[in-house]
Amino acid sequence: MDSPAEKETRWICPACGLLCDGKWKVCPACDYIREDGDELFEADPAELD
Repeated sequence: MDSPAEKETRWICPACGLLCDGKWKVCPACDYIREDGDELFEADPAELD
């Protein structure tokens, strides 16, 4: 189980709009490469299955 200190992060691909895992550097749907300036946000744990 993940430690509580580790937050799940997500980012929305600006090219295709897919919700991507924060660990991914490349969008699996369109191969967009996430830039360091692209916004990451914390995922609500209730939304994660």
